[in-house]
Amino acid sequence: MLSPDLAKRLNKAEVDRHGRGWEHTSDHAPVWIELSDNQIRRKKSE
Repeated sequence: MLSPDLAKRLNKAEVDRHGRGWEHTSDHAPVWIELSDNQIRRKKSE
């Protein structure tokens, strides 16, 4: 879930499932996102 401004910059999002198969693990998994910084560069050059 991202704000509309951040959603425009989303390059990639994944769930790290590697630990889910371990014994006694939680049903939660870490997630990560990769954002572009193109919008930031445009604002600086304006």
